[in-house]
Amino acid sequence: MNKQIADLRTRAVQAGIMAALLWGMRILFDWPWLLFVVLAAIVYGLICLGYAIFLWTIRKK
Repeated sequence: MNKQIADLRTRAVQAGIMAALLWGMRILFDWPWLLFVVLAAIVYGLICLGYAIFLWTIRKK
């Protein structure tokens, strides 16, 4: 696998883990505003994952 694709996949996984931890903090500390940070982390992770899949399909052809 290409290093760039592996890095993007790693970033997507890290963003998912960060979103899960922030979601837990939101529930634990009852901070409703933290939901916006969680959504931003999820969107960032999806963008990284989507770009990694895009690069993978281009290199596969």
